[in-house]
Amino acid sequence: MKSHGSNKLDTAKAYQGSELKLGALKAGTEHGLDLDTKWLAGYDFAEGANTREYMVAKAKESLEALCVSQVDVFYLHSPVHNTQIEETLAGVNDAHKAGMFRRFGLSNYPPPDVQKVYGICKEKGFVLPTVYQGNYSAVARKQEEDLLPLLRTLGVSFYAYSPIAGGFLTKTRQQIEAGGTRFSPDQMYGIYHKLYVKAAYLAGLEQWEKIAKEEGISKVEMAYRWVVYNSALKPEYGDGIVVGSSSLQQLEQTLLSCNKGPLSETAANGIQRIWDSVQHEAGVDNFQAVMG
Repeated sequence: MKSHGSNKLDTAKAYQGSELKLGALKAGTEHGLDLDTKWLAGYDFAEGANTREYMVAKAKESLEALCVSQVDVFYLHSPVHNTQIEETLAGVNDAHKAGMFRRFGLSNYPPPDVQKVYGICKEKGFVLPTVYQGNYSAVARKQEEDLLPLLRTLGVSFYAYSPIAGGFLTKTRQQIEAGGTRFSPDQMYGIYHKLYVKAAYLAGLEQWEKIAKEEGISKVEMAYRWVVYNSALKPEYGDGIVVGSSSLQQLEQTLLSCNKGPLSETAANGIQRIWDSVQHEAGVDNFQAVMG
């Protein structure tokens, strides 16, 4: 990772066992990697969840699992509705004052909730959110309408998760329609089925394959390079992308792709036409796909 200019690992309580595995590997200590994590927040339905004391306890729990004394970014993974948000944010601020994390982040929050959280933190002198992690790819660009302009105004960086649309942009239409993948309605809470298995998206996927072939690159490389170089993300705002892999070889290929520069104008224009054809069916993010 470091040889390709990457020094950060992203995890979350919701990624089953991930924090513990990274802790066991000493990722944040012996290997010197910068760690970010997310508390469940709106995904947590336990009694008493997301109260002030609860948030401090859960931040501490994550640090213990990761075997570190501090993380870089501590996120609320989704909007909190079972506790007064002022109380949740007070707990987040307490954890920050205790030195448990350097930066506060939000994930999957709609723009009005981002504005509300920022306003409360500003008014009460709490740590301000300065990072937002959201769903974003060549075929998931709803964030450009209201969210990104708001984040620019507030000085909040955007980290794009799912830059290959949960793997959708690496598949063929036939593979999706055959079933037995995460895009089936009975897999992954139906998240990816709801987001991408739609008529316009399946037609767009066929065009995606043609553009990649004409560009002379793989579909996955085209997806990563579009987000890094041709999208609304800008390094001057501190923006970045979150990538995943199932093997060391795949990770290296991904990092190499992210360093290859922008796509040709022809490819970028073709990708824009795909977005124009699917945006009327586009969802926003994983949380809204699950919670409606």
